[in-house]
Amino acid sequence: MPLVRARRVQLVVKLLLVAAKLAVILLAAEGALQVYTWWTTGGRLMTLNDQMGWRMRANAKQLVRGELGPYIVRTNDRGLRDSNHPYQRVEGLQRIVVIGSSSLLGVGVRMEEICTEVLERRLDQTEVINLGMLGYGPDQAYNYLKTEGLRYRPDRVIQLFDQYDAIEAFFSVHPAAFRTKCHVRILPEAAGIELVPPEFHWWELAAQRSYVAGWLERVLAITGGIVQQALAIAELSELMPPEGERERALRLLLEMTDELCATAGARYTAVYVPGADVEKPNQLRNIINELGRAGDLDTLDVSELLGEANSGKVNEPKPFFDDDHLTPQGHYLVGKALQEFLDAQDE
Repeated sequence: MPLVRARRVQLVVKLLLVAAKLAVILLAAEGALQVYTWWTTGGRLMTLNDQMGWRMRANAKQLVRGELGPYIVRTNDRGLRDSNHPYQRVEGLQRIVVIGSSSLLGVGVRMEEICTEVLERRLDQTEVINLGMLGYGPDQAYNYLKTEGLRYRPDRVIQLFDQYDAIEAFFSVHPAAFRTKCHVRILPEAAGIELVPPEFHWWELAAQRSYVAGWLERVLAITGGIVQQALAIAELSELMPPEGERERALRLLLEMTDELCATAGARYTAVYVPGADVEKPNQLRNIINELGRAGDLDTLDVSELLGEANSGKVNEPKPFFDDDHLTPQGHYLVGKALQEFLDAQDE
């Protein structure tokens, strides 16, 4: 018996030593990853959000390497890539909020080159607030307006849509970023739609507190997402609602967003901004243009404008990067088009 007890003690001691070594390794890795992240990029930019799935951290800074060279993304005290804006209105100024995804955020360009900055410089007595958020679809934009954007009490809300928004709204995990998000659920028997909040896994929650866990979560998410995409190629029709149901749901979502803004006293405008393949058919672009022609919604489609600039027929820089995000020239053209559209409506 004493021999058995001694062996048990030795086993426990060995297990404790292994656990201690593992803890030291993890602590060292955690410290190294924190130092590496802060040294190379300036820190984390994103954080989880129980309404949209994620949003940018307040007062964050990150170094990003783009096609035109490295640039800094800085956020203000409310997690926006913009200067600070109080919720309280400035007397005598019109206020516009613009919401959209990564192109509006200004991926690849400096903050002063973003279309919202162009728009503000071209308008008199107007404050323009950029609510652009990396990867946001129209479902997330609706929730973001409801919980944050309309707190600024804007006169106008402009929403920029891109070629991916017609599909991304129906995914509970972002198909490119592999992050959990809210999504649109189509209710049976034409009962409408509902926005389903994100349901985070435990490892996503752990990743918020640890750089090691965050690195592992990204590896697992990207690996799992790639596998899911490979399996989905032959089954895409089973994973997505039928085209007719998607169209009805997207129309409802646009109407809901318009009504949400109207309730807050803001005029809503839907703007379609294409990718480099301007002529590629897009369901959401068709819906936006149909609603505009019918007079049901204020709409603007800058496809023709950007298509001409991208054709090479004009002696100007291209409006798109290779990854479809807007270049400084693309932002300038969109900002100018928005200014001309707003001026024409005010006449």
